Amino acid sequence: GVVYFESRAASYDKWTVPPEDISRAHAEAREADLIIACTYSTSRLARGQETLVRRLAELGKPLLVISIGFRN
Repeated sequence: GVVYFESRAASYDKWTVPPEDISRAHAEAREADLIIACTYSTSRLARGQETLVRRLAELGKPLLVISIGFRN
């Protein structure tokens, strides 16, 4: 099956992911065969997004990270 998780706590001016969302995503990803994580930034990833990706990578499962964003 497919599990979808979105951190709704991120805002336009602060693209971070709160610790509780990171923990929840990590817990739900334990059952996954493949993890796809999308991040967003206009320059450097927010610390919470970076932490999320690192925690997902710790699971040792195939992980695809797609970074989207734009720069004017």
